[in-house]
Amino acid sequence: MRSFAELKPISLAYVPSHLDPARLGRTAYRPGAVVIDFEEAPPREELAAARRQLADVHAAVRGFCDVVAVRVNSPLGAEGALDCAALRELPPDVAILVAKPVTAEAIAKALALAGEARPLWLMAEEADIAGRLHELHETYPQLELLIVGGKDLCEDLGIAFDGAALQLREAVGRIADIARELNLPVVDAVAFGADEAIAAAAARAQAAGMAGVSLIRIKDAEKLEAAWVALASSPEG
Repeated sequence: MRSFAELKPISLAYVPSHLDPARLGRTAYRPGAVVIDFEEAPPREELAAARRQLADVHAAVRGFCDVVAVRVNSPLGAEGALDCAALRELPPDVAILVAKPVTAEAIAKALALAGEARPLWLMAEEADIAGRLHELHETYPQLELLIVGGKDLCEDLGIAFDGAALQLREAVGRIADIARELNLPVVDAVAFGADEAIAAAAARAQAAGMAGVSLIRIKDAEKLEAAWVALASSPEG
């Protein structure tokens, strides 16, 4: 299992799987980790084409980032099963990111299709996941990272989506506390917007003892890392 200790913070950027690999190859930014995304970004009619170019997108991403995962649609559905099988073309250190439902059936099918020994990342976007972390950690030794899905977690909690909402932060804090007992890094929900929004997201993640923050835009990695270092070196940090 990989150590993420050298990534402080884990600035985790989502990259749509249907993007032009040549465009990705020109990026000047260096996020700590990248998720090639099949679940949210591509229109459904473009999924098949995105799978065909996965190896090229992966090669382009590896030009600027060494830590890579692929987020798949639910392995229990037809599209998700095809997403998982597409990972067979990629090196064994590319992680598979499973979103909800995070069930034994879904994880088993994802690993069976993508490769049993492949690193496993999980989306933390279900209200009961904190109570299942010990079992997940014990069952899957290749589990190496959790990523908070803020919008879906809010929906499961029955509250409006707001990254700073008290009920959300309490739920995220429980996840982070248990994950810390297991030495399992947790990356906070997606942050985007002006510098102030990125800095606020960094502050929330640090306060909860998390390892980093997810980003929609690769270019925000530098802002996040600068804000993280400033907070960590401040007298209150």
